Amino acid sequence: GSEMKDSTKNKNNQKRTKIVSEDFNQRKSKYQELKELRQMMKERKEVVVKAQQRKRQQQVENQKRKEENELLGSNFEVIKNPEKMKKWKVKARRLIRKVPKDIFYNKYFNKNE
Repeated sequence: GSEMKDSTKNKNNQKRTKIVSEDFNQRKSKYQELKELRQMMKERKEVVVKAQQRKRQQQVENQKRKEENELLGSNFEVIKNPEKMKKWKVKARRLIRKVPKDIFYNKYFNKNE
């Protein structure tokens, strides 16, 4: 039984002991290379993230511009009595959209075009 205990102690001791095969300067240079590599990876990731953000922002701007142009090109009807809308069918009510004031006034009151 004691042979078994001695062999496990030796295995545990072997796991704990650290063999230093490289001197300090080599380890420091490896660490520095690893640090530079991480920095480079971080910079590349930032470039990709910025490109994605720019693309997303362009998509949002294009969507806004598209909606605005669609509103400018469409015809408006002013609903004078909104209580009548309650009698309308649901599909007809879903077609109603509010138009921003500036677009409405630019289209009907500023006849610069």
